[in-house]
Amino acid sequence: MRRTGIACVLLVLATGHARGDLPDGYEVLYLEAHASAEVREAANQLALLMEKQFGESPAVARKPLWGGTAGIQIGAEPGHTAFDTNPLTNEILVERVGNRIRITGSDNPSASFAVYRFAAVFLGWRYYQPGELGLEQLDSPPAPVPSRGENEILLLETGSFFSRNPYSLGRFAEGPDWRAWHSLRERFEYNHTLHRVLPPTEFDRNPDWFAKNAEGKPMRPPYYPNVHGYNDHPDLSRKEVRDWVIEETLGAIETATPFTSASLNNRDEPVRYPRVRQSPGVLSVSISLGDSFVFGHFAEDYPWKPEGYFRRWPDWSNHVFAYSNAIAESIENGLQAGSWSTVPQPRLYIGALAYLNWENIPDFPIHPSIIPYLTFDRSQWYDTTAKEDDLGTVASWNATAAPFLGTWDYLFGYGFLIPRSMLQIVSESIPGIHKRGVRAYFNQIAAIWPYDGHTNWLMAKLLWDVDQDTDILIEEYFSEFYGPAAQPMRAFFAHAERIWMGQPGSGWWLRHWKDPWQAGLWTEEDLIVGRTHLNNALEAARSADHRGDTLPPERFHERVRMTAGLFSFTQAFHAFQSLCWNLQAPDWDAVSENQLHKGIELSRAAMHARDLMRNEAGNTTRSPYTSYAADLDWVFRYDSLGANMSSILVNLISRFQDDSATDTLEDLLVAWARTQGLDWIKGSRIHPAQVLNDQRFLNTDNPKIWHRQFMDSEGMTQDSVQTSGGFTAGDVRRGHLYQLFAANPGDFYLGEVNVRTQQSLTGEVYIRLDFFDASHNKLAESRRGRIAPVELAGPDQTIRALMQAPPGAAYGRLFIRFYEMDPGTRAYLESASVLQLKRTP
Repeated sequence: MRRTGIACVLLVLATGHARGDLPDGYEVLYLEAHASAEVREAANQLALLMEKQFGESPAVARKPLWGGTAGIQIGAEPGHTAFDTNPLTNEILVERVGNRIRITGSDNPSASFAVYRFAAVFLGWRYYQPGELGLEQLDSPPAPVPSRGENEILLLETGSFFSRNPYSLGRFAEGPDWRAWHSLRERFEYNHTLHRVLPPTEFDRNPDWFAKNAEGKPMRPPYYPNVHGYNDHPDLSRKEVRDWVIEETLGAIETATPFTSASLNNRDEPVRYPRVRQSPGVLSVSISLGDSFVFGHFAEDYPWKPEGYFRRWPDWSNHVFAYSNAIAESIENGLQAGSWSTVPQPRLYIGALAYLNWENIPDFPIHPSIIPYLTFDRSQWYDTTAKEDDLGTVASWNATAAPFLGTWDYLFGYGFLIPRSMLQIVSESIPGIHKRGVRAYFNQIAAIWPYDGHTNWLMAKLLWDVDQDTDILIEEYFSEFYGPAAQPMRAFFAHAERIWMGQPGSGWWLRHWKDPWQAGLWTEEDLIVGRTHLNNALEAARSADHRGDTLPPERFHERVRMTAGLFSFTQAFHAFQSLCWNLQAPDWDAVSENQLHKGIELSRAAMHARDLMRNEAGNTTRSPYTSYAADLDWVFRYDSLGANMSSILVNLISRFQDDSATDTLEDLLVAWARTQGLDWIKGSRIHPAQVLNDQRFLNTDNPKIWHRQFMDSEGMTQDSVQTSGGFTAGDVRRGHLYQLFAANPGDFYLGEVNVRTQQSLTGEVYIRLDFFDASHNKLAESRRGRIAPVELAGPDQTIRALMQAPPGAAYGRLFIRFYEMDPGTRAYLESASVLQLKRTP
């Protein structure tokens, strides 16, 4: 709960009583009769800021019924002559009327924002990031505007976007609401919906409603029976599916609003999905699909099968938006046929994601009620080709019949442990998409504030007013937020931005997100430069003479310290990844005994780095500013440390019978296995035994030996070289190859695949060991062994995975995955093996 600092609200107050050093007319903040709780909270926060600034707090009171009060009056006035009649417009007004100041908004959320704009414009306050640590007052705040004088409009502003929603900012007990301060409010429904409206369990009753395979057999939705964002694979062309969605949507509107449908029977229970969002004059629902990639096979006479590709994906836009248009038209007709008991029928807005392989513009106009939400990751604008492609797509969509466009952006904090600065991208992208018709903005950020604060603040400022001078805004942020440490902190983030904007390779959706190979963007020299800037900033913040204002002087040092502490986490993460790559690089089957001993020392260092990284992750959970950095599951998903150590161990045993070195390495393996919930038993003899059938990929066309599935990718190749063995995959966006083997519960299995490739950091080839029971239920899977950066390990590599077969395991599989391979590149698999590490006392 946020602290208000106001013990109570006085209901009746006399006017004209001076309080301390408060400016004349600022003694009371009067709330209009219909001011909401959020407006009251904003007034309470304004009172706290005025207390910091002037030494006394104004009272907060309801406006007396007889009116005629002096003081500052706060409330919403939708019908104000200065505001337009569009219910989607966010407007604020500060004016002097009759020797008092009025702070007004076009609705209550706007009025709340107007209060904070008053604090910013007329009192010089800034709120750079959530929590008390984010509050700052300008070095030279403006003189308070007089409450007495000629009637005058002091501030009149209209928001550039109708909807502004950076998602997952974090929770903070102190300070004002950061979203309200920056008028970050959601107006529409548009998110993944279909998997809840038509859940996967409906497959049991109506399997024909779902996507079909090439033989025409309905496919059970993935993750069945769980409702999951990847689960919605119904056949969008079927009338029964469309009727279901239409009825559920009208039923949800009937449940949530004063609407009565003319076609629906009385329902036994309220309809929960899709969700309905409403505000005066506005009604919004979503008909969006989830993260679907497979749509099934259709008859030859179906007109909207993909006939081409869009950004390497099969282009399903016509299929999805033919469905969306039909749904939207029927919902509109249903609303027209029904009745509204207490309010006029609001304007309907239907959110529909234009997601990945249906983000292309369809061949026909879309229904005028639909807001298409385009889903491009603008952090990829380091690539000028990706930037031009994105802006061109937005401009083309703007020529459709949509009332306006929405966008789903991905300027993540969460999922990155390297500092990223995207001031250039934000400065260009938000005005750029606004110019091309985007008015609804959603951004998945999950902010890690010590790294993302400056980017997020600039984003929030531009979402309200895209015409602001970004150079002035950026200069203000660093000079005010970091004070005496402004110069080295700006140098630190400029260094991070140069690394991100200068990275090699083409940009594609979510490149590097939740991918530990992002560590490869930074070199050891880059880390040294970054640490030097932070050390200089700490020294500047610690030793400078601070100005004599009412805010605590140590705030500058604390702001820098948080970033410096998080950078220690980055350095530990980089050290762990680098050591793992170095441990993976050698061919342990061909090196000398002395080099195997060096591998043990490398393993020890990697385990130490792993522990250090986990400790740093624990430190981040103690602060809401950094809590989103604490999740390491996505890092350890690629933890092949144990697999590489076991490869060294096998060679020590089979080639050199080195008991002393074996004992040392097994201690490390015991510790690693414990982190995985596995049980590596020391003191027993290991006898490696090959359990894989085809080790040279000579039978990849035989599904009884190798199973392979490759999703449609433009230009994709896959072939086996039968004369010498081997398998080649090229230009693959998503595909896999696997072979089964019998498994014995309790035994460890080591998978190895020899690969030759020239992939970039994000072009993945990895292996995994999976285990199943006799009924084909998946029981466990190993961590992934993935190709290391070729700049470090070279083009010829051995990737390894280690896993213990769990109780009940009947068989396992060596699973080889190809993911977002670089265009024009190939991966050649030379050989594969799975060693059963049998033990005897």
